[in-house]
Amino acid sequence: MNADGASQRPVDMPGGHVDKPTWAPAPYNEIAFSARVGGGFDIHVYDIATQAVRSVTSGEGSNESPAYSANGKHIAFSSTRQGRAQIFTIGRDGKGVRQITREGTNTLPAWSN
Repeated sequence: MNADGASQRPVDMPGGHVDKPTWAPAPYNEIAFSARVGGGFDIHVYDIATQAVRSVTSGEGSNESPAYSANGKHIAFSSTRQGRAQIFTIGRDGKGVRQITREGTNTLPAWSN
C-alpha cells in the first residue's frame, strides 16, 4: 500500500504458512519472510517492484525468523540445519551462509547497531 494507506493489495506468497515478514532497509525494496516448504520452513524474499519471490534458503533444516542487517546486504535467521536451532547469516542473494551461534537453542536473531 501507499504510505497513506491507499492502494492496498494482497501479496501472493509461496507456502501454506507464511511467518515473520521483515522489510529491508533502503535502498532495497523487498520483504524477507519464512514460508512452510514440505516439513519445514525456508527463507524467501519478495521484491516489491517486480512482485517476484526468490528463495534464499532451500531445504536444509527449518529456517525461520529472518532479520535484515542495517545495510540490507545480509539476513540473520534461525535454522535447525545443524540439529538444534542456531543463528546463521546469509547474503540477500542466498550465498555465504555462516553459523553465528553454536550452543543452546537460539531462535530470534536481531542485529545490534
